[in-house]
Amino acid sequence: MKFSTADLTILRIRCQKCGQHSEKLVILLVGKDTMPCSNCGGRISLATPTNKLLISETAASCARVGEALMKAAKLLVVIAFGASVAYTVPLRAQTLKKEPDPKQLSCGEKVLVENNTCPAGQILEVTGSCLGTKPTIDTAARGIQYHCIDWK
Repeated sequence: MKFSTADLTILRIRCQKCGQHSEKLVILLVGKDTMPCSNCGGRISLATPTNKLLISETAASCARVGEALMKAAKLLVVIAFGASVAYTVPLRAQTLKKEPDPKQLSCGEKVLVENNTCPAGQILEVTGSCLGTKPTIDTAARGIQYHCIDWK
């Protein structure tokens, strides 16, 4: 089922009998020959060339708008998924051969060091010290931390 804004778009059609306008959703007017006038109760002909053209062009326009909205929504989903994947994939770009100077790492910054101090299949993870920083609610004052973590 294709999305169309015809489900949400209202057309105003003038009654030939009383001259007042009646409103109906475009989706309800497509394929109909008449509609009731909300003012005088008479029947409004939808088969006139003007009304036929108005309804068909509005329905076609609604279909184009709906298609464009769906494309934009799909693109937004793809972008959101890509961003979530990029956010959740761990950064492994900082794999070093030797441990950096403690002053080079900022508070909580993590680097991976391949210096053969951990067992096979693991790598050394070094986390920067938070001792020299102003403490916040979620930061505990700790020195440099070392952990062997699973790798590859």
